[in-house]
Amino acid sequence: MQIITIMPDFLSAYAWAKDAEDDTTYVGGNIAAGEDGFEFSDFKVSAALVQGFCAWVGRFERYCDDPAFDWDEFHRDGIALARRLKAEIGDQARVVYAIPMEDRKNRKNRFMDRLEILADGSLK
Repeated sequence: MQIITIMPDFLSAYAWAKDAEDDTTYVGGNIAAGEDGFEFSDFKVSAALVQGFCAWVGRFERYCDDPAFDWDEFHRDGIALARRLKAEIGDQARVVYAIPMEDRKNRKNRFMDRLEILADGSLK
């Protein structure tokens, strides 16, 4: 089993994978970026979900340094995408949402550093 971490990064990267036994905060290697999505991974993800991730990570790349960037809305959208991913891949992998280092306020306050998306869509 693997853990897929959803976390935006530059160059349109947004999904990372590692073995579930790895209990470090390391997110793993990149498995999805841009319009190629999860094409080179073992996970089959719909084109509509890949498009959603592309738009989401694009917002990050364009606005993450803007002091007026609405991080709370961004995270709500990211968690919604992570929930859709979990619904599509089911028990193939655990799905975790992690906030990026660029969101200094939420990381500092540990507002929601890492949240696991459970099968029913709830957050752990």
